[in-house]
Amino acid sequence: MKCEPMHAVDDEGWTEWIHPLPGYLMQCCDCGLIHEMEAVVARRENGTILIVLRLAETPAAAAEPDAIALERAERRLERLRAATDEQAGRFDIARGRLSALVSSDPRDADAIAQWGVLERRIGRTRRAGALFDRALALDPNAPELRLARDELARETAGFARIEPEFRRTNRGEKRYVAGLAAEMPVNDAWRATGRFDTVRLDNPSVRRVPGYSAPFKGARNRIDLGLVRLAEDGDRTETRLYANERRAGAGLSHTVVGDFQRATFGAEIGRPYWDQAEFLVQDGTRDRVFAQYELPAFLGLAWRARAGRNRYNLPGASDVARAASGDGDVRWALDAWARGFALLYAIDG
Repeated sequence: MKCEPMHAVDDEGWTEWIHPLPGYLMQCCDCGLIHEMEAVVARRENGTILIVLRLAETPAAAAEPDAIALERAERRLERLRAATDEQAGRFDIARGRLSALVSSDPRDADAIAQWGVLERRIGRTRRAGALFDRALALDPNAPELRLARDELARETAGFARIEPEFRRTNRGEKRYVAGLAAEMPVNDAWRATGRFDTVRLDNPSVRRVPGYSAPFKGARNRIDLGLVRLAEDGDRTETRLYANERRAGAGLSHTVVGDFQRATFGAEIGRPYWDQAEFLVQDGTRDRVFAQYELPAFLGLAWRARAGRNRYNLPGASDVARAASGDGDVRWALDAWARGFALLYAIDG
């Protein structure tokens, strides 16, 4: 008889089958030839039966003791359970299974690599990279593993991009903004970031201190420099410096990365504030404490909510206003049509 295999025969002569019949010789069609199969049957304490098939004519498989064969099959089955848990969103259970496999056999490259894939999916890229490197040291010729490591390297590589923006309001204001953003890895644990924005504003009436309004047509610039510390568990700490033509400021934030969510807490002092024309024109700044909560993947969408307490300053007139703020957005990434394209709906309070 012939059966459809779940996986191809490996170099040791082992394979797995969908519906094997214990106690019979079977024929295999993995390679287009006919091979006789031997069945090894084991019954667990809970009554379930584990059946492992091997090529009868493969010397390595034939010489392998049945106890070792069953142990290997059990480890494969445990990796399958971990993959099932991951797909169901039970990341902590999947991580526990893979961690136990690696603890019992530190040279199990398959379990180490699968653990790396799990951490990469959650967003713990530093830990994923360490696991991929560890697995590659054990199995340097695995093409799938090399591909996964290369993809991770591309995801975490530095970048530079230009972000143009045009805005026109019903009060006749026109803004032309050009932003240059860049990020560069220093090493596995540190990254340097920078951003430069320039805006040309054309506004027929901008309110000034001490209370009069006048038209403005001109340009303003600001710069944002940062140093990011990436922990192995995915947590992220950012230190930032801000400046415009007349003032400078600083900021600090920390992001806690969980299996399903991310929480960020931070504070900013003297950050250039451009949301309102009177602050943009007069080089105003904002002091702020804030908290942000993200669900990167829930119901196929990415959710984010943020709340803060703000204080606004102008040169020579600190603390001109205070306010509480909140905003949120929902993103739907259309990777099936265009990689990196997303639909966004934002609520700003």
